Amino acid sequence: MIAERITLKGIILIFIILHTIQVSLQDLPKIILALLIMICINLGIEIVKDRRWKLTLLIVSTVVSFVLSQNVYQWLILFIPIHICEYIFEYIKQKWVQLIILIAPFFFISTRQEQFIFGLILIFSLIIFQMRKQYEEHLLKHETINDQLRHESQVLKKQLILSNQYLKQSEYTIKLEERNRLSQMIHDQVGHAIAGSLIQLKAMKMLKDSDQEKATELLQNAIHILSEGLDTIRATLKNIKPKTEQLGIHQIRLMLDKFSSTFPLQNSFHFQGNIEKISAIHWKIIYENLVECLTNTMKYSKATTVSVKIHVLNKLIKIEMKDNGVGVSKVKKGLGIQGMEERAAKVHGTIIVDGSHGFSVTMLFPL
Repeated sequence: MIAERITLKGIILIFIILHTIQVSLQDLPKIILALLIMICINLGIEIVKDRRWKLTLLIVSTVVSFVLSQNVYQWLILFIPIHICEYIFEYIKQKWVQLIILIAPFFFISTRQEQFIFGLILIFSLIIFQMRKQYEEHLLKHETINDQLRHESQVLKKQLILSNQYLKQSEYTIKLEERNRLSQMIHDQVGHAIAGSLIQLKAMKMLKDSDQEKATELLQNAIHILSEGLDTIRATLKNIKPKTEQLGIHQIRLMLDKFSSTFPLQNSFHFQGNIEKISAIHWKIIYENLVECLTNTMKYSKATTVSVKIHVLNKLIKIEMKDNGVGVSKVKKGLGIQGMEERAAKVHGTIIVDGSHGFSVTMLFPL
């Protein structure tokens, strides 16, 4: 608001200075002194920070402006409209009081010309001050919204940090629980089996010369117990080891999500058919080729979305990676595409590359 007040007062000051050209030299010193008094008081209004002192200087400036306009120079009254706007916008909230303050000065102005110019400056000042007030309210509203959003962002950030910490702690706890379960199972089943077999083998050693039949029976029991223990170990390892298709799908999802978190790239992943038919070597080739495709997409295609589809047919595995990038009219096979073809050739597969609508790579692997 300070800039607007200074600008308006500067305009009034320039108007008065230009108008003094018509004044006689005899009155000029008085007018200059009056202007200096008004400039000093108004500078004080802008310099003082305390609201009470500012209000006091504002009233003093209004009174001095009116007195000087009556006794020294009539156009000094033009400072009053700006003071009125300052007063009603800063200190008066009641509408009826504002209206009285706006109308009252017109009863103290004698000529029509002065009333017209006074009213014109008053209206112009009101418009400027009102526009500034609306701008400040709008700015304050946006600052409040920004503060709320900033606070919510900080809260969400803290929640995210706590969630990540909880996730890591939960993951670590699950690993400890799984390790504890495995160690307890090995102790209860495999350990007991080995301990029982060891006891019977020691007993057989003692009886092998005196009682061959009993020693043979103990040996058979030890072999049986060890066989059961070995079966238990195999069954445990089979239960622990994830299925190949689960591991392959998880790795591809993780790789796509990693690219999306690093680059502005949305992804979609779909699969259908009997995924169990895809072997470990197929998953390895699919993963490595998709990494190469996504790397090329981020480098050259300027894409925002990418989709990966895996379709298992009776005698064929079809994998398609497609983006919505710029594409190319003629695809040049560089080291990346050649590497994909070499990996696919290991399982007698084929790579089809198309750049007509975006960029797409289709992998075909026979079963």
